[in-house]
Amino acid sequence: MNMKKPRIILFAIILIILVLFSLIYIGLNGALSKRKNYNNLPELSYYHGVIVDENGEVIKTAKVSNINYPKIISTTDDSGNFILEDKSIDVKIPNRIIVKKDFIVDTVDTYVFSDSDYKTSQSYFFCMKKTDTIIFKKDESRIK
Repeated sequence: MNMKKPRIILFAIILIILVLFSLIYIGLNGALSKRKNYNNLPELSYYHGVIVDENGEVIKTAKVSNINYPKIISTTDDSGNFILEDKSIDVKIPNRIIVKKDFIVDTVDTYVFSDSDYKTSQSYFFCMKKTDTIIFKKDESRIK
């Protein structure tokens, strides 16, 4: 009878340690947090989209590049579409696309992170299968 008691105590201690370890592991991974993390990973390895003005008219021959890799340049076609592609572009890194037409320059974020008490969300733009649109604002005060 005395042999059973130490085994039960040892088993209980091991069980408690495993439960505590599991709770710590789950807690560190955010499963018990109010905040929810969404992995909205990009599906493509390049930026692409269409550029239009405030009236919805396409912008032809605009130069498109990005802040992280400014030497990579694309030009919009007759439909306003662009593809900004290079092996060095990592769409998972926050970036800004630069659009230049004549003397006007505009920039737009490729990644948006929003955080509140109950929800954390990430959104990637210009790198998913769906084509995103840049509305190029011809604000004369932004002429460079």
